[in-house]
Amino acid sequence: MSPQEWLPLALVGVAALVYAVRQALELMGLSPGSELLRTENADLLRRNGELEQTVARHENLLADLRRKVEDLEKTNQAAVLEALRNHEAGAMPRHAENQALLARAVNALETGG
Repeated sequence: MSPQEWLPLALVGVAALVYAVRQALELMGLSPGSELLRTENADLLRRNGELEQTVARHENLLADLRRKVEDLEKTNQAAVLEALRNHEAGAMPRHAENQALLARAVNALETGG
């Protein structure tokens, strides 16, 4: 057999052997690609944990803000009710005073003076 006949077969055989070794290394996790994937996976897990902590912190802040808004709404409602009570308390004496003035005006008009 001349080199021109066995050389292509030898190259195909070497290529198949290299492919088989690379696949075996991949499956065993010993290739550079596997190491990169493990590193990236570890990094993703770390970042996922950080994001979960951030989300939990933001959810707590949001719950605090909701409670503060509810407290403000209650406080504002209480303030409005207090203002209405004060207005009503002041309105009754003013109403009586206006009635008295109106009665005097009507009396003055009726009596001419």
